Amino acid sequence: MNLQFNETKKNLEGRTLDELCEEVSVIDEWENQTTGLEGWFAVVSDLGIIAYFGCEKEAYYFRLDYINRIMNT
Repeated sequence: MNLQFNETKKNLEGRTLDELCEEVSVIDEWENQTTGLEGWFAVVSDLGIIAYFGCEKEAYYFRLDYINRIMNT
């Protein structure tokens, strides 16, 4: 596990599935206002960007896996 995952897990431990789905989200390049990443999607939490993906579907898959790891580790 990486450092960012450990930080996120520490901050989100004990939350319900619904709460985690609100805390970890997917945003597109217009929302994160990062130049040079047109067409990319970011998985984010309150701690910042967790990962970038070129496909929205992959970003949502990662988000669900990330939430599952928080709940089950």
